[in-house]
Amino acid sequence: MILELVDNLKVCLFLGILCFFSIKSLAHDPDEAYFTINFQGDSCLVEAEFPWAFRNALLKEFPELEKQKTTATFQEAVKKYFQKYFLLKKDGQILDFQIKQIEGSHSHSVKYILTFDVTGFQKIEFQNICMLNLYPNQVNHHTISWKEKQYQVETNAQQTSFTFDRNPNQSKQLNSSTSSWLSYTVIALIIILLLISLLFILKKYSKKRNP
Repeated sequence: MILELVDNLKVCLFLGILCFFSIKSLAHDPDEAYFTINFQGDSCLVEAEFPWAFRNALLKEFPELEKQKTTATFQEAVKKYFQKYFLLKKDGQILDFQIKQIEGSHSHSVKYILTFDVTGFQKIEFQNICMLNLYPNQVNHHTISWKEKQYQVETNAQQTSFTFDRNPNQSKQLNSSTSSWLSYTVIALIIILLLISLLFILKKYSKKRNP
């Protein structure tokens, strides 16, 4: 009896973990992108992660890429795209940046790190309309880390920009956030509990049918 219960719990745990990572993978909708913003010294590092549809946004902006498929041409197009669709302004001046592609969190995503020099900033304006040239309902999610706290803000077709202040209390658009992993963990635990309940119900029903 105990061994059978342990086996059932193992099955539930496996299914719960499977559902957890399934939820994480489904979280990347084609019309959503995620931007993690960190400040290190005089630099602002923006980690931008896009779904597979980012390539379509590039091709729509630069149709010539269909014929010119060299790596150098593609990288140049990516930087030009960010220069038009993702802007950081300090004292009204648009900041230049360095860009590097890194591995995405899963096989259907692409990720870039943009590094801006923000020496001596008091306020920075972020304008993000990435992929709005492809999806009118595009939502870009931003998580900003500052002094051991995190803040979240979204941009879309109606709200394309926001301002970050060194004193986040003055940035009314920013919301204090907790890690999204907590939400996924709660969902996974609920799924595990439901699966355990289902197994016990099925087992009880099976005993009634086969006394």
